[in-house]
Amino acid sequence: MPAAKDDSHGRCRAGPLRRAASTVTEIQDRPRGLADLFSQRLHFTYVQILHAADNPAVAAIHDLRVAIRRSGEIIHVLIRANVLARRPARRLLRTLQRIRRVAGDIRDLDVLRSLAEQSPSPPGSARRRRRLLEYTGRRRATLLKKLRRRLQRVSGKNPFAFLEDALASARGAPELERRLARALAGRIADNGKKFRRAGARALRERSPELAHRARIAGKRWRYACEPATQTGLADGRKLIDQLKHLQKTTGELHDVCFALASLAAPEQQVSFAAARAKKPGRESLWPAELRRRFARLLQRTLSELAAAQQWELPGSEAP
Repeated sequence: MPAAKDDSHGRCRAGPLRRAASTVTEIQDRPRGLADLFSQRLHFTYVQILHAADNPAVAAIHDLRVAIRRSGEIIHVLIRANVLARRPARRLLRTLQRIRRVAGDIRDLDVLRSLAEQSPSPPGSARRRRRLLEYTGRRRATLLKKLRRRLQRVSGKNPFAFLEDALASARGAPELERRLARALAGRIADNGKKFRRAGARALRERSPELAHRARIAGKRWRYACEPATQTGLADGRKLIDQLKHLQKTTGELHDVCFALASLAAPEQQVSFAAARAKKPGRESLWPAELRRRFARLLQRTLSELAAAQQWELPGSEAP
């Protein structure tokens, strides 16, 4: 199967999503190519499903999760534009969410295994390191079987075919592009507001778990902004890059929290919130190193979230 390629930004112009170029009026008045772009993105996600089902390597699972999140934003826009019936679209969203969650659990284990293999460990910890690697290996194998079962349910027949057919049948409608652009503008505005609210709550409570929720909200905002930027409806390259940088910081914080929680009880499936509720146990390999990283990353994450509160919300004004 040829390698699938996808350009996050496409034809992007430099500069932030400035108010003059990102109001609802601006996005609605210059729609072009959204139907084609959405069809391409949905088909690309199906290619990623086939690729991950055939070879569920670390990179393939990462690409699958990203493609599913991007397609999720497109489906929400299509529902909002009344291109799709709500019930089958919601059913597909739930199916994709179940796949993405299992892939996310596998990704967390991959990060923990990488940490165990690369980080220096205290003297006499070889046995504990081996136990951790054995546990993560068994757990990954179990989750991989679960992921393959879920992928097989959708890989035999393209689950996005009815979406692509709906776009194709509506393509002759003169108002289709304008409806899609209007729906995309509304989705961008909603996601931006949700991101800012999630960030403000994380700042108030200084919570790594709430910071992770803000990260997810930022991903939704970013993936909604990308089609508008790629088709030239808005100039969002700078904002997208800012969100990517924030997601990298909050992602590192999430990885450290997951490692702390897992090292505290490697024989259990520990929730993300346990990282701040429990101290690493005696069996931990690198508690001091991880706790120092946790403190630095939490402070940096909160600083970046505070700065993000000043970012503009594209599409927030009525025409």
